[in-house]
Amino acid sequence: MVNWRMISSSCFFNRHDWIVDRCGRDVRYVIDYYDGGEVSPEDHRFALLDVRPALDSPTALWDRMKVTWWRWMYAPKEEREIQMPKKAEAAAQ
Repeated sequence: MVNWRMISSSCFFNRHDWIVDRCGRDVRYVIDYYDGGEVSPEDHRFALLDVRPALDSPTALWDRMKVTWWRWMYAPKEEREIQMPKKAEAAAQ
């Protein structure tokens, strides 16, 4: 069993595994839900999602590497700087 608190300062509160049909190929995805702080009165958001292919095949690893490269090279600055609320609070202290 993995101790998630050793890996991350904020632990997910819910995890789902989904199987997605990608052009006739079943791909398993892992979705972790993190506490996003107080519920936003404007849009009612309360959770942050981390959605990624499960690391159960070389293709899934390649997909994750491609997304990481894309985010590093091409994502807008504000998207690259998104932090989990608990990590942001700890950094401010």
